[in-house]
Amino acid sequence: MRWHDALTAACGTALTPAVHRQAPGVRLRLSAEPGTDDAELRRGEVDLGSSSTAPTLPDIRHRLVGKDRPVVAVRPGHPLTVDPLSLARYAEACATRSMTP
Repeated sequence: MRWHDALTAACGTALTPAVHRQAPGVRLRLSAEPGTDDAELRRGEVDLGSSSTAPTLPDIRHRLVGKDRPVVAVRPGHPLTVDPLSLARYAEACATRSMTP
């Protein structure tokens, strides 16, 4: 299984014993999601992958199984708390990293 690191951290510890109970002979290997598509799914080295983007390889089948709701957390008095946070202000802060006095 190839999962995003956050998904592995959130679900991996519960998934591993559940798989071993239901399928004792199955080997489960959770590996980090690469930055770009690779051919491991095509070659059969990875059976299942989870990603935040659709694969670019045309022969890899995929399905959206959920959506995340991003949450931004900042310390009290952070510059992003001065005015209502917009997507544009958040993107600018992420791109410039200038909001960290």
